[in-house]
Amino acid sequence: AKNDGEKLLQIVVARYQVTTVFLSLLVSADLGVFFSPSEVVQEVRVAMGEGEFTLKFVTGIVLSASILLSLSALIANFTAWSVFIVLSKENAGIILRSSLGLYSAQLPSWLVVTSIYSFFLWITLFWCTFASVLLC
Repeated sequence: AKNDGEKLLQIVVARYQVTTVFLSLLVSADLGVFFSPSEVVQEVRVAMGEGEFTLKFVTGIVLSASILLSLSALIANFTAWSVFIVLSKENAGIILRSSLGLYSAQLPSWLVVTSIYSFFLWITLFWCTFASVLLC
């Protein structure tokens, strides 16, 4: 059982390390687009400032929500990683298989999935916004 706990702990810690790197790239992409000086992004920011309910306004809101979700997922993932990294090998099997371990492993995963979906949503909305700018 001791080796099972050690192996399980190694797998969980490696998963959180990889997910943290992925989320940091996702956050940097979100923030890079939000603060981009491109014409389409400037129009989106202007539409958000005006408050009119247009495609550009919705795109900006979804991009802002994606930034918040990605940052929340990054913080939750890093927190869960730091909780699991301090577990001893003897207690890892018990804690990770308990309801506490299950709940602490679920929230970062849910936030990662919602971050990915929101990322694809704002990418699609930007594509629609860019297409509408080109056609007009």
